Amino acid sequence: MKRLLAEAAGLVLDAGCHDYGAMVQPYYRKWMGLYGRTFVSWFGEKPELFMGDVNMVKQVYSDRTGLFPKNSWSDNFTRGLGRGMVLIDGDEWKRHRKVINPVFSLDKLKMLAVAVSDCVGRWCRTGSKVGEGQRQSGDEISHHFDEIATDVISHVVFGRSHKEAKEACLAQKNLQALIFSSVFNDLLSHISGLRNLPTKNNLEMWKLEKEVRSILVNIVKSRLATKDTAGYGDDMLGVMLETCAPDQVQNPLMSMDEIMEECKTFYIAGHETTSFLLTWAVFLLTTHQEWQEKLREERKADSDLEVGGIKVTKDTILATQIKTIHTDKEIWGEDAYEFKPTRFENGMLRAAKHPNAFMAFSTGPRACIGQNFTMIQAKVVLAMILQRFSISLSPKYVHAPKDVFMLQPRSGLPVVLKTLQL
Repeated sequence: MKRLLAEAAGLVLDAGCHDYGAMVQPYYRKWMGLYGRTFVSWFGEKPELFMGDVNMVKQVYSDRTGLFPKNSWSDNFTRGLGRGMVLIDGDEWKRHRKVINPVFSLDKLKMLAVAVSDCVGRWCRTGSKVGEGQRQSGDEISHHFDEIATDVISHVVFGRSHKEAKEACLAQKNLQALIFSSVFNDLLSHISGLRNLPTKNNLEMWKLEKEVRSILVNIVKSRLATKDTAGYGDDMLGVMLETCAPDQVQNPLMSMDEIMEECKTFYIAGHETTSFLLTWAVFLLTTHQEWQEKLREERKADSDLEVGGIKVTKDTILATQIKTIHTDKEIWGEDAYEFKPTRFENGMLRAAKHPNAFMAFSTGPRACIGQNFTMIQAKVVLAMILQRFSISLSPKYVHAPKDVFMLQPRSGLPVVLKTLQL
């Protein structure tokens, strides 16, 4: 794997090419060529079943009996993402979901649209003042999307404590980078008995983990101390504290440690998914300029945006080949690798020959709880930007996607913004 990744590191794709598999997952590409779409490999001492068949994936993701529990993750991975709903399973997952569901109610999502609008509005006002309305040299826009998404998730999860929370986010990002590096470069990280040695990498990870926890503990203590005068707050942290604070209920559904882990999970997963969704959406709009105008016309025509047969042994790791399913020509047609938004004009369930072929937010009973949260952010951000700017790809852009927890451009997304005459 390491050799194949090293060979792929120097590859660059044409900007119109969407077949990134050989670059970010070269080992999957090689193994599928040898063994087919579905095959078994070994990850250390455990077998791993790679599923590239959509019907097999549907069987696993639609199960409500508990026959297919989530895969277990290493302590390092849990440190990077937080031991929240993304990683937990069973009754523990049900408890957490019950507490967190109110955060994504319709009323809360309507408030989210206002918060997103404020954050994007500040960025748009800054962008319109640069270079007589045009950033000729190319502005690295994915960095701005990261800032916007971080700002929004800070307000949604931590509300009045968002400034302190951003410090925790920065430390958590640095922790993630160290963890990902250790997965491919540190053999000790794969040997359970040696993961706790005081190596330089481990010492830095422990330091960052302690820093994140310290910030979150202080935020929670502050909320508990001011609850009589300011309440717990109407953000995600406040909702969880209202339901689980020891002085409110005898048997809280979540402990204070579990609450902090969920905050970490939603802060990292919630902002990165939105940030990279926006980055790749803008990349596609720059390489298909005609769709920018089509989207502007949609916004003008309506009122304001409405918010609204393989035997699997026990403990086998189940790995879903989402990229393979999303580009399967038998499911999507011969144009599977083409940018074609009209596929979805009748909804996601009818976009392909199989209703479960699109899995951007997973599917079944454990589909992502934050799907509407992310989509509302993305729609508001894109609508506001396209109302004010036309966007084109900078000559500096290098089309080289990489996989670091999520798919992202290796060198960012430099674009040229030109202010529209409104």
